[in-house]
This record gives sequence, structure tokens and C-alpha cells, in this order.
Amino acid sequence: MTLYHRTTRHAGRHAGRRAATLIAAGAIALASLSGLALARAPLDPLVVDRAAAWLVHVDIEAALKTDLGRFLAKALNVDLPGLADLSAKLAIDPQRDIKGLTIYGAGSAEEEGVAVLVSSSVVDQLHTRLKEAGLADVTLLERPHGTVYAATIGGDRWFASVRPAADADLRIVVLSRAVERLDRAIAVIADPGESLSTAPEHPLRLQARTDAFVIAAAHQAGASSAGSQIARNMKTMHMELGETASPEGAIVFIDVAIDAGTPENAGTMQQIFQGGVAMVQLQARENPAIADVAKAVRVVADGSTLRVTARKAASKVIEAVEMMQSRNEAATRPRAE
Repeated sequence: MTLYHRTTRHAGRHAGRRAATLIAAGAIALASLSGLALARAPLDPLVVDRAAAWLVHVDIEAALKTDLGRFLAKALNVDLPGLADLSAKLAIDPQRDIKGLTIYGAGSAEEEGVAVLVSSSVVDQLHTRLKEAGLADVTLLERPHGTVYAATIGGDRWFASVRPAADADLRIVVLSRAVERLDRAIAVIADPGESLSTAPEHPLRLQARTDAFVIAAAHQAGASSAGSQIARNMKTMHMELGETASPEGAIVFIDVAIDAGTPENAGTMQQIFQGGVAMVQLQARENPAIADVAKAVRVVADGSTLRVTARKAASKVIEAVEMMQSRNEAATRPRAE
């Protein structure tokens, strides 16, 4: 997983960073809503713009039923103490109340994305609850598709809209840092013809495993001369991360498929990925848990498709993550005089 992130950082660096920002901001905003209950945790193509170039979906409800997901949830509370403090103040648990989150971006990776969630009708009082949560500069804006809420979160201006869902008891919540992108996302929800639901052959459509709790996809319409060689050659990318049961215990899996366009490109990518795996193993010689996980990575060129897969016991993956956390903490700890 670390290998995949490192070797594709040029292709998805900006999108990934902004996706992470969207996740954090969405969680903070939704943590201000007491009694929240989301529905339809799996990816819903109805809420994704058919013009999207990338998407990430996290099925939080499914993740929290796994060993790795529960471990990462605890780590999130440690890494984002402000979120935990806000949750405690409002007597809610975002990990319990948020079932799933879909983030996507249209256009280039430089463009920021949109987050879409489904909630109970409690968000009808979003304006009041944002103020009660102490968020700065909460205002209401009238836009072409109705009222939009604006608030400053973490120093950034965010915009949110609450829309009716097919179920009268539910609402759709849309978040973005640009009001124009919010307008477009609302228009997509209002018109299914503008969504992935009417584009079954779209490069971002994938049949994910039922036990995957994170899925991601990306594509580029034409040739690219920017970024790394992987970014230039990639036509589409599909990724699934999850956990499955086995007689030996829980097994974490990751499956990545990259359409490289030609067998030659796939072979070149294979060499790059294999070099990355070897580098991780070399650097982790003093950290056996990390090296052990790296050894589980398999890289295969299958015609014009590059496949990167890994299978490892959840306990071993958690041990490796804990070791990386310890190393990071040690690196950032102030040295004694």
C-alpha cells in the first residue's frame, strides 16, 4: 500500500492531497450534526459527475467491521484530536454516524473535488448546528439550485448544500471549497443523465469486490506529457482495498489494475514498481514488520495491463503501520538539549 502510494504520487499527488483534505473537512463538518445517520454506504454512480476524471469512495460502515478499519479509526482519533474533541463536545461519534463518503474531481488532477454524503433530515438545521459548533463566518447564500451554507473550517472557506433524497427521510449533503463546483455537483444529482449511472462503459465504473471498503479510479482522456512515466502512460487505474476472512484469520488485500495502453508500457511500469518494492525492502531491513508486508506485493504485466496485488494477514499489516507510526513520532519528537 505504501509502495502504491509512492510510485503513483506524481500521477495523483494533487488529487490525493485534496481528497484527503475533503475527507477531513467533511468529517469535521458532519461531526457538528448530532443524530446523523447515513445510508447507501457502497458507491452510488448517481452522485458522480460523468465528466469526473478520478474518484475515491470509502465505505466507512464496512471498514469498521474489519480489523484494519477499526485500527485505522482509532489512529484517526489520535492524528486528528480536534475532530475527537468536537465529537465529544457534541456527544456524537462520526465513525458510527458516517456510513460512507464519495469524493470525485472533474478535469485535471489540479482541480479540487467534491464530497457527497447521504444523511438523515437532521441536516435541515445545518446552519444552526454549524454556528453552535463554533465554526467561523457561517453564512447563507442563494444559488441557482437553492440555499448554500458557507463556513470557515481549518482556515479554508467551505460550501455545503442539503438536497432531498429519493427517501423522504434522507437528505444528500454536498461539500466543496468552490461554490461553482458545488453548483455543478448539485446539477448532476438533479439530472441522472449527467451522472455515471447512465454511462455503464465509463472508465471510472468498476465492479468492486463486496468486501472492499476503499475503491479508487482514475483515467485520462488523451496523451499526457506531464508527470512521471507512469502518469504519462496510464490510461485508467482501478484500485480496491479491503479485508476478507480466512481460516487463518483476517486477510488484508489490495488490487490495482492499470491500463498502460501497450504491453511495452506495461512492462516498463512493471520494472518501475518492482524497483520500488525492492527499495522498500532495502530501506526496511531494520524494520522486519514493514519488510514482511513489502514482500507480499506482487507486480505482473498482463498484456497491456499492469496488476499490483498484495495479500497479508491483517495483524501483520497493523504491526507494520504501528511501526511506521512509531518511526514518524520518533522523527518529529524534539531532541533533548
